[in-house]
Parts: sequence; structure tokens; C-alpha cells
Amino acid sequence: MVKIKCVDYGFECDYVIEVESQDLLEKFGAHMTQIHGIEYQKESLMTMLVSKLNKK
Repeated sequence: MVKIKCVDYGFECDYVIEVESQDLLEKFGAHMTQIHGIEYQKESLMTMLVSKLNKK
């Protein structure tokens, strides 16, 4: 399980999601689109997740 936080990507936002499946990663993408106005492609979201996993 990986925690992804908006603050880690330069946003002043308290949103945190613990990603353990692709569905949750897509929810993070939906949050980014709805709240921050940035639409990430599925591949970009996967890259974010892999980057977090590699830092562990």
C-alpha cells in the first residue's frame, strides 16, 4: 500500500489516499481533475505510483 498526497506534488491540499489498487489510483486522478483542474492520463498516474514504490 502506498500513500499519495497532493502536497507531495506541490499543491496546498490535505488530500491523501492510500493506494492499494488501480481503482484507488483512478480516484486520485479524479481528485486532481476536479479539485486542481489537472487531468492526468492513466499512464501518468501509474508512473506516480511506481515512483512512490521505488522510494520505499
